[in-house]
Amino acid sequence: MKTYSANYRNPKRIMQFFLLLTVFYLAAGLCGMQIIKKVYIGERKNDALILSKFIAQSVIHGNRTPRFGNYIIKIYSVDGSEIAFGDEPSGRNGFRSVLPVPEEDISRSLAPYMPRALAGQQTVEIIHLGSEKSKSLVCAAPIADNGSIRGTIFLIQSIEDFQKMIRAYNLVFAVTTAAGMCIMSAFMLRYAGGTEKLEQMRREYISNVSHELKSPFASVRALTETLSDGVVSDESVKQRYYAIMLNECRRGEKLVQDMLELSRLERGKSVFKKEKVDTSCVMKEIALKYGAAADDMGISFVNKSDGYLPAVYSCRDRLLQLFAILIDNALKYVPDENGRVEIAAADKGGRILFSVSDNGCGIPAESRPYVFERFYKADSSRSSAGSGLGLAIARAVCAGLGESLWLESETDRGTTFYFTAEKAWRDGTFLTHFCHIPFVL
Repeated sequence: MKTYSANYRNPKRIMQFFLLLTVFYLAAGLCGMQIIKKVYIGERKNDALILSKFIAQSVIHGNRTPRFGNYIIKIYSVDGSEIAFGDEPSGRNGFRSVLPVPEEDISRSLAPYMPRALAGQQTVEIIHLGSEKSKSLVCAAPIADNGSIRGTIFLIQSIEDFQKMIRAYNLVFAVTTAAGMCIMSAFMLRYAGGTEKLEQMRREYISNVSHELKSPFASVRALTETLSDGVVSDESVKQRYYAIMLNECRRGEKLVQDMLELSRLERGKSVFKKEKVDTSCVMKEIALKYGAAADDMGISFVNKSDGYLPAVYSCRDRLLQLFAILIDNALKYVPDENGRVEIAAADKGGRILFSVSDNGCGIPAESRPYVFERFYKADSSRSSAGSGLGLAIARAVCAGLGESLWLESETDRGTTFYFTAEKAWRDGTFLTHFCHIPFVL
């Protein structure tokens, strides 16, 4: 047996969440990349500055300069000529394989930084050496001896590994962003369809309201015109007409009250006073109230609740309202002969499960997903049986209480509506309070 529940979806809020998530992801990705660059390059610059000072002192004191990782070290005199140093007779420290750039390109690229170094300034830049595609970190520092500038030292280090890491990061970021945008686009397309559906529902709602109000007003108008024309002279017939008119006015009033109630519930304007409620007392009250009415209609009304029922933490008035809606609905659709309506409550762990069952004709399978919609009536032949808003109100009440409402039905065997209520776990510990729960369709 398939179960149909009353659920609300809010595509607008979901889209807002996706947009916020996308903005946050993009901002986090860009900030993360900048932080990585700043930390990584910052550490490299600090290391280069410290190392340049050490090498400058070694050159001044004539010490042998060891190799330093993957740095290329070049030293120039004040006149711009290169000075040999270290273990290599060429003075180039043997690292041409690290940065395969021609010597003339390296010298040409370093030339703009020599005046600043000779002026006593330390400079750290990331530049292209010659025609090399990858960038290199260049540290220029003066070689000073007792306040006298004797030359310039350059430390050059390729940062191609870092650039590869950044490219990989950008690739992952681009792919995930594209995937996210695809998901967002798919959702927006779906939301556009949902918006169109909502507009269609709005038009149908206006049409249904007009139709439901037209019927009682038309009846009252017809009977009023008949009476005002003096066509009816029999007093008993007049009284019968008056009774029909009063009934139609009450029907129209009930429809308006139901629409206002549903509107308040869906806009979150209703206040739910939740407190500890005696479940057994509620069930007995329901059985007493509707049992007599069912007997007058020749319908069997049975309370099949468990013997002991824990208290629930809910709104008593709303529970009675839910039972009123579901029982009224059941009484309308039971057969004229051997009609039967059952109410029940059972302890299901953390919640009490309430149910209202009937042995009516059941709800057709194609109608079950729509029974909680406004003005929907599975049996169109009973268009005057109610306003068509009862189950929509029941759904809104359950949503406001934070509970579930669903149905199970079999054709020609009947229908059962279920709803839940939270148990009051520790007797006497719950304090009465007001909870205002936003509700958006």
